[in-house]
Amino acid sequence: MGTCVQTGASSCDWYHGTWKHLRLLDLVSTPSWHAPFFRSSIAEVGAGRDDLRVLISGSADYAMYELVYSQLADSAKVTVIDLCPTPLLGTAAYAERVEAAAPELLVGDAIDHRRPSFYDIIVSDSFLPRFSTDELRKLLAAWCAPLSPKGITLTTVRLPGTKLDSRPERTERLDRWIQIANDARTWWPDMSDLPFEELARRISAFVANQERNTALNPARLRSLFVEAGFQRPTITTRSYRDREFALVEARKVPA
Repeated sequence: MGTCVQTGASSCDWYHGTWKHLRLLDLVSTPSWHAPFFRSSIAEVGAGRDDLRVLISGSADYAMYELVYSQLADSAKVTVIDLCPTPLLGTAAYAERVEAAAPELLVGDAIDHRRPSFYDIIVSDSFLPRFSTDELRKLLAAWCAPLSPKGITLTTVRLPGTKLDSRPERTERLDRWIQIANDARTWWPDMSDLPFEELARRISAFVANQERNTALNPARLRSLFVEAGFQRPTITTRSYRDREFALVEARKVPA
């Protein structure tokens, strides 16, 4: 991609440079998978408002911004924060393409982003399992602090989480993903100019590098959110494409 902040072995190009290709193959989750959940909660908070402030905390690409904009258009001021500029550049390009008001784009750590009682809505998708338990506590506290008194935090979590993916699980996933890519050979050149050999290499790197750092389930999520200062959150589970997800809606405990 050329815009990832890290270099060498620590580069996140394995993630951002591959994500859009995996989306074409329908191998990775996207906020659109849970659009009814996000849209209904956003609509509830945004009803009759034209001054909303929305934080997108962590972003693989522009997909969450696209969903937020489709629901609120320019009635909200949107901020997007990520450690890497790559997804922010994609978000900026999408906003320009649909002639949306320019979102605020911040390169930084979501754990350190705090604006007291500033945001009405904080949204994120499939973000929490990437953090250690200690980091999760800090992140959720950082989500709670800038939330307005009537604001809401919305996020999704893939279930079940595992501490670290086992080697057999990774091998099975890699074999399955390569087979799916092979099945796409006939139409792939019409969708991307990435050579298939490079696609296969990128899929291998993605599977090798991607990790779930914390085991999460609804009870554990509820405990962490309450500890961070949220009211007892509403957590529902749903199956989608043979995968289990928790959908979390959390409000701030009144001062």
